[in-house]
Amino acid sequence: MRIFKQLTLCKQIRILFAFTILLTLGVGLLFYQVSCNSLIDKEKQYMYYTLAQIAQKTEDITTSVSRITDTVADSAAANNLLRNTNSSNAWDYRQSLNNLISNMTRSTPSISNILLLNTIGEVYGYSGMEYSLVNRLNAKYHLFSPGNYPDGFTGLLYDDQDDTYYFANIRTVFDNRSDSALQVKLGTCLVIVNCESLHLACSNTATTENARFLILDSDDQVLAWNGQRDEKVESAIIQSVQSNGETIYSDRIAGEKFLISQYPMLTLSGYQAISATPYTEITAGLTNVRILGILFLLLTLGEFLLLDRRIIRNITAPIDQIFQFMQRGPYFTLHHRISLENPHKINVNNEMGSLIVQINTMLDQLEDLTTTTFQNQARLYEVTLVNDRVKLSALQSQINPHFLYNTLNSIQGLAYLGKTEEICTTVSALSAIMHYSIKGEDMVEVQSELKYIQKYLQIIEIRFSGRFSFEFDIAREILHSKMPRFLLQPMIENAVSHGLEPKPGKGSLILTGKLLEPNILHFECRDDGVGMSPKIKQKLEDALKNLSNTVDLYQVPEKQGIGLLNIHLRLQLIYGAPYGLTVSSTPGEGTVISVDFPATFTTDSSFYCPKRDL
Repeated sequence: MRIFKQLTLCKQIRILFAFTILLTLGVGLLFYQVSCNSLIDKEKQYMYYTLAQIAQKTEDITTSVSRITDTVADSAAANNLLRNTNSSNAWDYRQSLNNLISNMTRSTPSISNILLLNTIGEVYGYSGMEYSLVNRLNAKYHLFSPGNYPDGFTGLLYDDQDDTYYFANIRTVFDNRSDSALQVKLGTCLVIVNCESLHLACSNTATTENARFLILDSDDQVLAWNGQRDEKVESAIIQSVQSNGETIYSDRIAGEKFLISQYPMLTLSGYQAISATPYTEITAGLTNVRILGILFLLLTLGEFLLLDRRIIRNITAPIDQIFQFMQRGPYFTLHHRISLENPHKINVNNEMGSLIVQINTMLDQLEDLTTTTFQNQARLYEVTLVNDRVKLSALQSQINPHFLYNTLNSIQGLAYLGKTEEICTTVSALSAIMHYSIKGEDMVEVQSELKYIQKYLQIIEIRFSGRFSFEFDIAREILHSKMPRFLLQPMIENAVSHGLEPKPGKGSLILTGKLLEPNILHFECRDDGVGMSPKIKQKLEDALKNLSNTVDLYQVPEKQGIGLLNIHLRLQLIYGAPYGLTVSSTPGEGTVISVDFPATFTTDSSFYCPKRDL
C-alpha cells in the first residue's frame, strides 16, 4: 500500500483500471456460474414434480384399467357366458355382458376393446368392438394365446395401419362357483388400451424442444414418450438409468450432457417415469447474458482506454485550481466561487467540473434545508400511518384464530355426540364467517356485518339450543353505514362465552344499534349473564384506558378481555383516540358492552332484523 501511494496519480488510476477490469470479469464469471446452478436446481425441482405428475396420471389410468378388467372378469355375466356358450341362455348372457362392457368403456375413454376368450380360443366382444384392430394386433402379437402373456399389463403394442400404440391388461377368468382352492379356469379377459392418454401426459410437460419424458414398464420397455421417437437416444437413456441408482443425476448421452431424473411408481411394481433434458437447453436462457457480458467487458475496456487518454490528462490542472482555491481559507471560500471561465483548465462535463459546480452551489443549497426538513416530517408522518395500518392488520389477525378456536371446540363437542347434521351446518356457517373475515374490504356495511352475525348464531344455536334468546334492535337508518369488518361478532362471542355460558338456566342477549348526534354510530351488546367481578372489571377498564399498541394485548392476564381490547384498539387506530369501547357490568346481573365511532352512509335499502329465540 505504501508503494502504491508513492506512485504518480496517473499510474494509480491505471492500476485501479486494470484491477477493476479483472474484478468485473471475476464477478461476471461468478454471476454466470451461480445463474447456471440456479437454473439447474430449478430444473431438478421441476423434473421431480413433473415426473410425479406423470407417474400419478399413469397410475390413475392403469388402476382404472385394472379395476375394469377385474370387474368384467369377476362378473356373473362373464362366468355364465364362458360356462354356457352353447346353452339356450347364451344370448341373454351375451347381452348382459355387452351392457356391462359398454358401461365400462364409456367410463374410461382410453379403453379401445374389452374381450373374453374361452379356453378353446373363442373370442367374445361387445357391440362396439373394433374387430379389425383386434385381429391386426392378434396377428402381430398373438394376443388370443393367453399362454404368451401372464396376468397383468403387456408391453407396447403397435398397429401399423393406424400408426397407433396400445397396451393390454390380461386377467384369467375363474369359475366363481367352484371352491377357491380348485381355481377352475374358464377363460381370459383381455382389455386393450390406447396409449394416447399416456403420450399426452408426457407431451404436456416438456419445457424445452429436446427434453424427453418416457414411461417404462417393469421390463424397461417404453410405453409412452413425448415428441418424435429416437430409439437410439432412448436406449442410451434407459441404459444410463439402469446403471445409475440416483434419482437425479447428470450423464452424457450421444456426446451431449443431459440432466436425467427417474421416479418409480408406487402402485405399479417396476414401472417408472424418466426424463432427460440437455444442459444446453437448460442454460439456453443465459446465452444473451454471455453475449451481453462479453460486450460489457469490451465496452468497459474501450472506455478505460479512452479515460486513460483524455480524462487522466485533464485531472492535474483542475485539482491544482481547486487546491489553490481551498488554500485561501474558509472565509474566502464561503464568499467566492471557483472560476469556470478558463475552458482549457476546467471542463464542466467531466467529474472534476461537476465537483467544482457542486462546491459553487453548496451554499445555495443551504436555503433548501428548510424545505427538506418539511419533506422529512411528511415522510415521517407517512411512516406513522403505515405503522398504524400494520398494527390494525395485526389486531384483525388476532380475532380470527380466537373465534376459530372456540368454534372448533363446539364442533368437537358435536362430534362426540355424533350429531352429523349439526356438524355440517356448523362447518358451513364457519366457512362463510371465515371467508367473510379473511377476504373483502376492510370496511363493510352494517347489514353485511349483521348477516354474518346470524351465521355465527347458527353455530351458537346448535351448541346451546334453547338456553338463551337473542334479539336485534337495529335502526334501519344505519344499515348502509360503513363500519370495520368483523367488529360486532367478538362482542357477541364475549357475551356468550363469558356471560351467558357460565350462567345456570336461560339467558338473553340484545344487540342494539342507532345513530347518535352528531353522526355517531352507537352499538350496544347487553346480556343478563354472570357479569364481571369488580377485580376483572377494574383491570379491563385500566387496560382500555392505558392501551396504546398491540403489545399491550399480550399483557392482559384474563382471557375475557383480549377480544374487547382488540376492538377498542382497532377503533382508535381507525378513527382516533376519542372513539372506542366502554364496559358496564354488575356481578350476577349481566354486562353491557358499547362501541361508538363515526358513521359513513351509502345507498339506502332494507334489511330484516328478526328476533330469534335460541
